[in-house]
Amino acid sequence: MQVVSYVPSFAEEWDAFIKNCPMATFLHSRRFLSYHRDRFNDCSLVFMDGEALLGVLPAAESGQSVESHPGATFGGIVHNGKLSGEKMQEAITLAAEHYRQAGFSSFVYKAPPACYRRRPCDDDLYALHELNAQLSTCKLSCTINLADQEEISYARRKGEKKAIKAGLCLVTGEEYLPTIWQLVEENMQLRHGAKPVHSYAEIEYLSKLFPDNIKFYAGLLADEIVCGGVLFLSESVWHAQYVHANEVGRKIYALDLFYQHIIEQAKVAGVRYFSFGVSNKPQNMGGGLNSGLYAAKKQFGGGGEAHLVFTLPLNNNVKISKV
Repeated sequence: MQVVSYVPSFAEEWDAFIKNCPMATFLHSRRFLSYHRDRFNDCSLVFMDGEALLGVLPAAESGQSVESHPGATFGGIVHNGKLSGEKMQEAITLAAEHYRQAGFSSFVYKAPPACYRRRPCDDDLYALHELNAQLSTCKLSCTINLADQEEISYARRKGEKKAIKAGLCLVTGEEYLPTIWQLVEENMQLRHGAKPVHSYAEIEYLSKLFPDNIKFYAGLLADEIVCGGVLFLSESVWHAQYVHANEVGRKIYALDLFYQHIIEQAKVAGVRYFSFGVSNKPQNMGGGLNSGLYAAKKQFGGGGEAHLVFTLPLNNNVKISKV
C-alpha cells in the first residue's frame, strides 16, 4: 500500500470513488471541501495499491495538528470496504508517518457517527485503539431510528397540537433562506453567545452546489417566519444543522410541529435516521452536556449517539506502527 498527497487534478476520481463508500456523505466530496479551500491548508491523502484506489482521507492543517476534517462535522478514512482489519491499521500508520514527516505534532481523527455508516465498518476505530490513539473528545447527539422510533412524549404531542391550533404552516424553499438565516444568527448570539459555523454567503453557495442535500424549512404564522432551519440530507441520515424559533414561535411551540413534520418527511423519503446533532454547550459556556436541550430532543423518540474524536500523537517517542 502507498499513500500520496491529494492534488486537485484527482478531484473527479475522488468524488466518483466515494459514491460507493458506506461511510461517505457529500461532506466528504471535493465539491464540498473545496468551498473553503482558502480557509484551510489542505493535507488530504489518497491510498493506493498499484493503480487501484483503496481509500481517501480528507484532512487539513489545524494549528500544529492535522485534522480530518476541520471544515466538516466529521471526516475519517473513506473506503469501499477494502481497508478492513490490518489493512486499515496499515493505512492509518502510513498516514501518521506521512504527517509526522511533514512536521505535525498530532493527527486528529473525527470519526463518522454510527448512523452515517451504512454498513458495519468500524475498522478505523479498532485500528486507532491498536495504534494508541486517545479519545480526546466525546459529544452526545440525539438520533432517531426511523424504523424503530421510541414513543414521542406527551409534552411534544401537546406542543404539536398547540402549534396546529395557532395556525402554523410549514413550507420549504430556498426563498426562505434570508429570513431563516437572520433568525439563526440572532438566536445563536442571544441564547448561546455564538455564531453559525457557516456564513450566509457560504450556506447560500453550498445550497446551490448541493440542491438535493441542503434544504430550508420554515414555519409561517400569518406570513411571518417564526421558526426555521437548515437540513443536511444524506442517503441514510437527515440532519438538523441549524433549527431555531423566535419568541412568537416558542410561545406557540412551533418547533414541536416543525420537527415532527420533518421527521415524517424523512420517513416518506425512506431515510433510516434523523439526527438532531450534538447537545453540548459551547466551550465559552463551560462545555458539558446541555441537559435540557438533550432531554427535549429525546422526547421526539430518539436516543443517544456519541460523536467521537481521537488524537494520535506523532512525536518520536510514540510508537505508531504495530503492523
